[in-house]
Amino acid sequence: MTICTWNSQGNPLNNDDKTRILQQLYCRYDVLLLQECGNLNIYINSGVNVVDGDYLYRPQAGAFNIRCSSCIISKLPIKHTTSQYLQSGSGRSMIGAFLTQENINIYNIHAVSGGIGAADVISSLNHCQSPFILGGDMNCTPDSLKSRGRSNNRSLLIGTSSRYKNVILATTGMHTTKSFKEYDYFIHSDDLTHQGVERHTSMGGDHYPVFATFSKKIYR
Repeated sequence: MTICTWNSQGNPLNNDDKTRILQQLYCRYDVLLLQECGNLNIYINSGVNVVDGDYLYRPQAGAFNIRCSSCIISKLPIKHTTSQYLQSGSGRSMIGAFLTQENINIYNIHAVSGGIGAADVISSLNHCQSPFILGGDMNCTPDSLKSRGRSNNRSLLIGTSSRYKNVILATTGMHTTKSFKEYDYFIHSDDLTHQGVERHTSMGGDHYPVFATFSKKIYR
């Protein structure tokens, strides 16, 4: 299963270059996680063919303005959509959906800005139900997350010593923003595995899209 996250910095359909990027992403990946996508309406003048079996989950996500809305676009069936307000009180929330064929929970987050989103990410992870994949604009670097929990390479322990969650960071190791920070990546439960975490060649706005392939672990 392939997933891509992208902060489009406004409705991508209002810009020719962003529309082209959206078309590319839609064609290549099973699930898209978009942040700051404005009043995106995937059904109108998008050049993206949404056919029977495609799913669009586009709540306002509790944002104080329409630009900060988020959405999940999936070619795979989804249900049990959720929304969880962020700890920062920024008016944003983490949105989620359950992929029925894969039996995996997908979450999309747009953490509080200013490079201080680690608290939002850590608190949101406590609400993620395994097996899960959390992607989005974390507004914090992977290293800042490691400083808040016990880490071992790309593994991160969240919570207390008696009640904790072991999660895996899936990052490119490259900057994903114009400010040369790595804010866009994935975090997933340790019962899943990932490969090929890469950055898209075109930025589009002030963030690069980031994509990866995920699968369930096979125990022998």
